Amino acid sequence: MEPSSNKVQRIEIPIPIKALKTVNAYLLTSQRESLLIDTGMGLEPLNKYLNRNIDKAIITHLHIDHIGGVTDIIRETGAEVYIHESDWRRIETLMNDPIRSLKNIKRLFLENGTPSKLIEEMLNLHPGYSLMEKYRYLEGVNPLKDKDKIGVGERILEVIWTPGHSPGHICIYERNLKILFTGDHILPDITPNIPLISWDTDPLKDYLSSLEKVKSFAIKLAYPGHNNPITNLTKRIDELEAHHEMRLKAILKLIGDRELSAYEIASRLEWDVDFPSWSMFPTIQRYFAIAETLSHLKYLYVMGKIERREMGGVYYYKA
Repeated sequence: MEPSSNKVQRIEIPIPIKALKTVNAYLLTSQRESLLIDTGMGLEPLNKYLNRNIDKAIITHLHIDHIGGVTDIIRETGAEVYIHESDWRRIETLMNDPIRSLKNIKRLFLENGTPSKLIEEMLNLHPGYSLMEKYRYLEGVNPLKDKDKIGVGERILEVIWTPGHSPGHICIYERNLKILFTGDHILPDITPNIPLISWDTDPLKDYLSSLEKVKSFAIKLAYPGHNNPITNLTKRIDELEAHHEMRLKAILKLIGDRELSAYEIASRLEWDVDFPSWSMFPTIQRYFAIAETLSHLKYLYVMGKIERREMGGVYYYKA
């Protein structure tokens, strides 16, 4: 945990996800109440930092490394919990019919050329699916909308809806101090994963629009969901936009005059990871790579840059 800066207490919480290692939670306090932004995956790692009850908790998005401790916090402290309505609907869908939800994601990957054995291995290792039970006991959660405001003492926190990394991802803005809690929307050292989990969505379009939306706010310092604060947020947004532009061009170049499945494309792209070949990728990293390749393919498809056709139960893409 680092010292308070601009009255923000950052708590770096270890998580059992090798690629990330830790997640940030942020504690904001006043004389009357306290508020926690994100929770890690359980209450126990937080306990040594919390010398008072948590009155409110805002969750930036539904991924288990950010929301996994909420059930314990509600049970132990009775805190009011807030999450964007789109992610709350996604959680409800998962919990109301988890078997159907898993079938849908399996079908998406299978229809895009992913070997069925690999799909099973990926989902067994994916923390959002393997730890799905952590969502089951969430009750009384307050759904948020864009531009909603939440008070904690003299602070007023504004909700900025920034879909892309998840359908209901939010950033949280404190206008007086010009600080922004970015969750996983903008990270300082890694590119947030933008996954497509339904062909009916266009997450990359949402993400790029959300980056531009954040640019319109006056921000002196940004507190991300992982790693250290960001001092030049506009520069980091420019870098992220350039990354996705290069990835779109790389996919078009790779396809050329061929027809390839999303799995074939993902396996042949260059990824910024410490593994020499696709066969050496950790299984869970393949999940994120395929899902993000799909988001780029959907974006190119909507833009009219590629075509998509089904052959033998698998979709293939060509320029």
